[in-house]
Amino acid sequence: MAKKELNNLKKLRKEGLDQHYKDINKELNSDLKAAENYTKMKNFRENKKFNWVSWVSILGITLIGIGLSFGLGYAFKDVASFAPNITSEKRFLDATAFVATAYLCIEILAIFIINYIRNRKAINYFNDKRLRYQKTYTKEEAILIRWRNTITFCLLPFLIFMIIMYTV
Repeated sequence: MAKKELNNLKKLRKEGLDQHYKDINKELNSDLKAAENYTKMKNFRENKKFNWVSWVSILGITLIGIGLSFGLGYAFKDVASFAPNITSEKRFLDATAFVATAYLCIEILAIFIINYIRNRKAINYFNDKRLRYQKTYTKEEAILIRWRNTITFCLLPFLIFMIIMYTV
């Protein structure tokens, strides 16, 4: 009797997994330009686009990073380990460049964290680890992509600032 119940459970589990994979394959192979997916794709694209909050965030994150670099650079200018034999002004610029590099690394780390979260959400959505790089076309994924792109656009002017600080 126990063997019969065990076989019945195995059969039910196999049927459930087959149905799950059939649903996933149907979603992955569906034509994204089909009429039933039009609103889904339209909402995804609209949520993924930059809006005024994104542009203000780019400006704000970049200005905060530059201000933090100058502020902490001024605080660290008297630390002898930066450059013991040069003038105070040059030490200030070296310390500012050092803090700018650290801030740039933090921004890159934030991009990695956002990508990790997006991949985790895809794993949970598809219930399959192998499909973690597939797009789910949900609102949450579109917002994560928009914030990742926002931080990426913050990197560009801040990278220019950092290069200028190292060359001056």
